[in-house]
Amino acid sequence: MLNVSLPRARAALPGARGIRLYAVCIASAVVSVALLYLGKSTLDASHRRLARATAEFEQMQQAAAAADQRAMAERRARDVLARADQMGLAQSGWGQRRLDIRQEPMSRAALNGLLGELRPGQTKLFAPDAFEFSVQTPQEDLFSSPPKQGTSLVVTLRGRLLFKTSGVPGPAASDSSPPRS
Repeated sequence: MLNVSLPRARAALPGARGIRLYAVCIASAVVSVALLYLGKSTLDASHRRLARATAEFEQMQQAAAAADQRAMAERRARDVLARADQMGLAQSGWGQRRLDIRQEPMSRAALNGLLGELRPGQTKLFAPDAFEFSVQTPQEDLFSSPPKQGTSLVVTLRGRLLFKTSGVPGPAASDSSPPRS
């Protein structure tokens, strides 16, 4: 065990000069701690700025990729529209009519006639949203003709009938007129 008495400690420090040296050491330690704290807080702030900048950079990269995808889709759409114009399918040359038949009883002959009118051709297209037909009773058969003529089917048919309004060959074309509903 180290036994140091007060007179020996005073003898080890040479008077006022030792006190000044001790004060300078304490002051430099306090300044070092203050600078360390300041440096740590600056480093933390820099890390936060770096994290924000990295996040913004990633968002910008994602936005740039999305913009590239939109530009590519726009180019493809322009190409499709140009090809459609070349083929005579320009949007401005077509009219549209909604067809909405919901759960209507219809004879098989009338249904065949309606489906024949909706058959795609040079001057018309049908884009169905819903298409369903069924028999009225479980004893009837959907795929074979019934023995009695009075039976009918239940028909649901919804969609858009597109018909050509420009460049139509004339009234002699039988498939250019939209069906009556």
